[in-house]
Amino acid sequence: RASTVLRDVGYVIEAHYDMTDGVGAEEHPGKHISIFNRRAEAGQCFHQPCMGTREFPAAFALLPEGAALPAPSLTDSERNRDFGWMLHDIDFAGDKSPRFFRAEMKNGMIEVPSWQSGEVKA
Repeated sequence: RASTVLRDVGYVIEAHYDMTDGVGAEEHPGKHISIFNRRAEAGQCFHQPCMGTREFPAAFALLPEGAALPAPSLTDSERNRDFGWMLHDIDFAGDKSPRFFRAEMKNGMIEVPSWQSGEVKA
């Protein structure tokens, strides 16, 4: 199958988690942050990260807390571009339909909306 893909890209992924109501008294956020940081620093993961689909696996590295974000290596004319509709994910829990978002690069960065965002379309 034919695909249009981005090449030689760098991603900065920011994440957070919420403790559920079912956690025990011995559970605390610091424990989970330590586990995540230790595994990420060693390049370990439960599922291999991918960009879009499994055919496009992603390598990753943990940026230390407070570290500066890597600067884009694009010329000024390349820093702003509309890539059109891009695959966000596939709704495997529902009707297995693909979900898309409008990928627009602004100042060298593409903001990917959350799954629940109105910007993500079937």
